[in-house]
Parts: sequence; structure tokens; C-alpha cells
Amino acid sequence: SFLPFDVIYNNWSLGNRELYLKHCNSVEFGQTRAAEGRLLAADIVAKADEAIATGEYVADLRFGHDHPMLGLVSYLGIEGAGDKLSFDEIDDSWFGFFNIPMAANLQLVFYRNASGNVLVKFLYNEREVRLRTLESVSGPYYDWNIVKENIAGYKR
Repeated sequence: SFLPFDVIYNNWSLGNRELYLKHCNSVEFGQTRAAEGRLLAADIVAKADEAIATGEYVADLRFGHDHPMLGLVSYLGIEGAGDKLSFDEIDDSWFGFFNIPMAANLQLVFYRNASGNVLVKFLYNEREVRLRTLESVSGPYYDWNIVKENIAGYKR
């Protein structure tokens, strides 16, 4: 026997909304995982600044599970996975299976332009992404100092 579509949909919806509400930046509950995201973001900033100061090529890797990644991308304001949604908006625009696959990754790629300014580009699951409410310098490239100020003040 087959289950009716509404039973299948409601089961998915409950899981999808629960994942978002527990680990993301909902309108109703705010940053439920902000403490984890804030600590990890501060460490990323410190390590990036250290690498930028040396001028050497550096790769700083971290490994973890999918749910803390949701806290981080929500805290950073990564568009898509880190969107701030209300309960009623979740099912129409946020899909857990797409936004947080088990092998999710976030890359910050740094560049120094001809003027000596440091720019950063974010890639989430190998796709260029933008930061909510921040103006980029050009395309997906953000001024690193502005990104750091945004992280420190959490203005999203």
C-alpha cells in the first residue's frame, strides 16, 4: 500500500522545520546556535588575520558535523542556508537536504587586490554565495575588514 501525498509531505515538513528551527536563524527563535557560530567565526577571523599578516599561502581546515555548520552559516549570514525565515516561510524556501548535506563545506578564499586590500569570497558546498545585508566590492568579493566588522557586531 502507498501513503497519501499529504502524509509524506507532512512528515518531510515536520523534519525540515524542526531542523531549521533548532539550528538556524529563525524569526521566532533567533540564533539558537549563535554561541557555536560566534566562537567558530571568531576563531576563523583570528586564523585568517594571522595568515594574511604573514603573506604566506595557508590552508586552515576544520572538520565537524552538519548541524554546527548550520549554526555557522546562519551566524555569518550566508544567503540560502543562512537565511532568516519565519516558521511559515521555511517549507517554501529552505530545504534541509539541499542546504546541509552530510558532506557540507564552507570555504573562505582570500585575495589581495592591486591596492593591497584583502578581499574574501565565500563558497558553500562549492558554490559562490553572498552574505545577507552586506554589499560586495565586486561580484562575490567582500572587503575582509567589513566582513570582520559584521561578524564582530552581528548586524544581520
